[in-house]
Amino acid sequence: MRGGLAAFRTSLAQLTEPEAAATIRGIAAAFDADVADGAVPQPSVPPQSGSTDPARSVRYRPQFLLPPQGHPNTWRTEPLLRLRVATTIGPATVDTVDRLGPRIHRAVIDSLDSSQLSRSLRTLTRQHVPVLADDETGAPTSRQHLGDWQIANDDHLTGDHAAYRLGGDASSGIVGFVGVSLPAFSHAGEAHVVLDIGISVAEPVSILVIGRLLTDGLVALRDAGDALSPVLPADAQASLTGITLTAPRMVAGQSRSNPISGRVDFSPMGEHTRELSMDLGISFELWSDFDANDAGGVIVGAIEAMMVDAGFSDPTDGIDELGTRLSVQR
Repeated sequence: MRGGLAAFRTSLAQLTEPEAAATIRGIAAAFDADVADGAVPQPSVPPQSGSTDPARSVRYRPQFLLPPQGHPNTWRTEPLLRLRVATTIGPATVDTVDRLGPRIHRAVIDSLDSSQLSRSLRTLTRQHVPVLADDETGAPTSRQHLGDWQIANDDHLTGDHAAYRLGGDASSGIVGFVGVSLPAFSHAGEAHVVLDIGISVAEPVSILVIGRLLTDGLVALRDAGDALSPVLPADAQASLTGITLTAPRMVAGQSRSNPISGRVDFSPMGEHTRELSMDLGISFELWSDFDANDAGGVIVGAIEAMMVDAGFSDPTDGIDELGTRLSVQR
């Protein structure tokens, strides 16, 4: 069966009609993954934005890496929309890492302050009207100034855990948070670096804009990992990574009407066949020489896989537009 499908796909590849491209994409999504290990079949998408090896591919898995569970201690409440980029760095065990301290804090903050992520968040802040996260009416609030990244002194700081924040307490507008956790027990084999972006604004944010934020966030986490390298083993590197979009509907035990479709404009992705979950997530493995030029291709593939999982019947046009915005050749 696979041989026949492969031959059919090869013949389709010689055509230029959009229908042929969509059919090829569907075949790849259904049959290209190696399912011998029990993995859910997912499309393998080459990260072509900056890769020197076109054969390199990423397998996207419909699983959540470190899903949001309660807001960071530096936030007063859950924002209306939260974007998360999380990555694991390893191998790293408690006996192979050093302690976090002022020098590392400064290096991480410097990398975040100079990141494209910070510039993108400031641009988004200027473009959208902030609203109260815990007000069902979405009452507008005054414009905010993000300032610079700083140590989150109201978080639980130790030698193996640190937190950094940009903006306010997530009660309105746009805020950023980065948490770093080193192994604290002998059986732990990795460090975690997590970026959370809280967005409480009046209008839904386009999935195309979110694609840019996630790309910038992935690069920011890579750079933060480099800043952490003095306390990590020499052979440690980022590997399993995940992105999550969450529109929380339970906050401090209270429910609120907050569908993700009211917080994210998915219209570029076309029609979807079922109601969207309040959480959308995907995970993937990075490779040893992953760099900033690869991030756009990885995120385009991740959002494509996420949209297919969420029930969008053919997000091709939206994915192609996202790829163009991120300068990804597909």
